[in-house]
Amino acid sequence: MTRSNLKKFTSVSVFALVAVQVAAMIDQRGEWHVLGDLLPWISASAALGMVLLWLSFRRMAARHRSVWTEHLKLGKAVEALHAHGMVVQTDSQGRITFANERFLEATGYCADELVSQPVEMLYFPEDLWVQDELLATIGKGETWTGDTRLRRRDGGEVWTNVTLLPGVDDEGRRSGAISVRTDITESRKKLIDREVFQTLDCIVDQVFIFDLDSLEVKYANQSARAAHGLTDSLAGYGPLGAIHALYTGPEFTGMLDNLRDGGQKLAHCDLVRDGTHFEARLQILDAEDGTRKVLASLRDISLRVEAQHQRDEFISTVSHELRSPMTSVKGAMGLLLAGAGGEPTAQTRNILEIAHRNADRLVSLIDDLLDIEKIASGNMTFNMERHDIGALIDEAIEANGPFSRRFDVTIERDGAEGGQVFIDFDRSLQVLNNLLSNAAKFSPAGGKVIVACRELPEAFEVSVTDHGTGIPAEMVPKVFDKYAQVGAQRDGPVRGTGLGLAIVKAIAEEQGGCVALDSAEGEGSTFYVTFPKPAAGDPGPVEERQEKAS
Repeated sequence: MTRSNLKKFTSVSVFALVAVQVAAMIDQRGEWHVLGDLLPWISASAALGMVLLWLSFRRMAARHRSVWTEHLKLGKAVEALHAHGMVVQTDSQGRITFANERFLEATGYCADELVSQPVEMLYFPEDLWVQDELLATIGKGETWTGDTRLRRRDGGEVWTNVTLLPGVDDEGRRSGAISVRTDITESRKKLIDREVFQTLDCIVDQVFIFDLDSLEVKYANQSARAAHGLTDSLAGYGPLGAIHALYTGPEFTGMLDNLRDGGQKLAHCDLVRDGTHFEARLQILDAEDGTRKVLASLRDISLRVEAQHQRDEFISTVSHELRSPMTSVKGAMGLLLAGAGGEPTAQTRNILEIAHRNADRLVSLIDDLLDIEKIASGNMTFNMERHDIGALIDEAIEANGPFSRRFDVTIERDGAEGGQVFIDFDRSLQVLNNLLSNAAKFSPAGGKVIVACRELPEAFEVSVTDHGTGIPAEMVPKVFDKYAQVGAQRDGPVRGTGLGLAIVKAIAEEQGGCVALDSAEGEGSTFYVTFPKPAAGDPGPVEERQEKAS
């Protein structure tokens, strides 16, 4: 029975009941007795109407209970949706009108910070094209599903899987949009981690990931597992030291100490394991949970080391074979310049002087090659004694005077600082000679090279300053490397070997000192080298050294 029919039937039933009452009243007064014959029929109709009315109410009550049950179910579904999903509603202008608690927790905002704000605030600038795509889809009345990245209040990111549906206003017209999102940040991270591990498994370098504090190995790639006889394990591989004794050695643990205490993010050194040479690189990985993990990669450099060894042997052999004849050639030209073959003409003298200088240069280059070979093989000897730092500086300035004058450069000493140092005098003189000759070559004509000395708690620091072209910033970290060439010099067409500063660094460090550099391109450079002070009981110079100094 429809609502309109029910209304009509109810009206007729009520009218019939009223009529029955009127008939009864009239009959009691003795009037209108004709209605008495109809009274049973009217009463029956009224009773039937009441029964139908009662059945209709029963039916309506059942429907009401059904609707109420569905309402409760829908409420539970909405409650579950809000508990699990991130819900945001926007109006036709793209302004946020509602955001549920789940969304607020994931993004770090409070409701007052979001409501009435444009939804674009939730996107990174580089992701705004995604918002344009979403708006275009909603404009067509269609649903959009996919993964999007949102910007948290603190600037971080949260990845969500979103279903975006067209919204409606109070009158049922299409307006704005409703988005239902699921936070997939963690699952996406796990997916990326899995892809990274799959990639690491494909490279030939041996890779470990371990905890910096406990040294528990969390991951080993296929190369590392094969090299150490490990099986793939999701539970980890135990402490790093249990895998191989190399990882408890001083070189490796020294790198770990630098990462723990030195504030470094990256450390590297060369290691030898079971006769194989490796280049080891350790890098800190900052985890979100606050723990520090280390990515360690070991690259087999045995072929490179062998090639370097063969090259060094070749250079050493050639240098030794060249030094003796070059020394003879230099000596012969010196004799000719001294008039041993008769007084040379001016033109002949000029040619001999050029040849003599270049022979001297070649002998110096050969000496550099021999020195670097001695350093690499550990065969360079040092005669460590007490000496006065002032005497060392003065002798170096005097020895480089003629050379610097060729470039119209003067060498001056700033101050007269002096004191005892514990050094090999000849090797230390070689260090200062190298620095002073370089400064002269790179100084402008008419320029000055300044030599200064200052006392430190445990050493004396000597600085050599020029006012030349300076060193490009990208080359500063490389100037003390072997074979490094820094720009052009005013010393003719023959370039150096690029070994001089590498020798300076090696000699200084072998004596317990260090080197440093300050340079500004276009302004000049200052090189620093420290010479350690003697400790109690360190020997002084021998008598021969004292006589030579006097």
